[in-house]
Amino acid sequence: STVNLGAPESGNVVEEGVDFTLTSGGENLALSIVNASTYMFTIDASNIDAPVLTVRNEEPFVGTTVYIRGDMNDWSEANPLTYIGGGKYSATFNVEASTYNFKVASADWAVVNMGAPANDTEVLLTEEQPLLSGSNDNLMMTFETEQEYTFTFDASDIDLSLIHISE
Repeated sequence: STVNLGAPESGNVVEEGVDFTLTSGGENLALSIVNASTYMFTIDASNIDAPVLTVRNEEPFVGTTVYIRGDMNDWSEANPLTYIGGGKYSATFNVEASTYNFKVASADWAVVNMGAPANDTEVLLTEEQPLLSGSNDNLMMTFETEQEYTFTFDASDIDLSLIHISE
């Protein structure tokens, strides 16, 4: 059978990040793209009579700079992460040998504030450490030698975000 889904007669404008219920044989859809980027179009057809289209930017925190903030940089915004695609951010910077507490956070500590699950705050080199949004618990890692480390923040699944630190 042929699939032909579109907008109901009451409106055809799809907004980024807003669920839009489709109808069989409906009108053409309209979408305004503000930022040149990669967008993901997802259709939830669990209700075959009212499938839902969602369009979202591939970058989880588009428009928000995300930082590694901790004891190693006086909790400042000195170490921004760069979006590298696939829902991942990365930063490489020098860290002096010591044990540090830190988080992944935005400037306002609100849009992004990723800490540790209360029962697992220690990060080990090359481990994929789970993060918890809004957590009051800091991550903690002992850096054995002064050198550059790469911090990779994986927010491709926002409910299962991870941090990975490598040499």
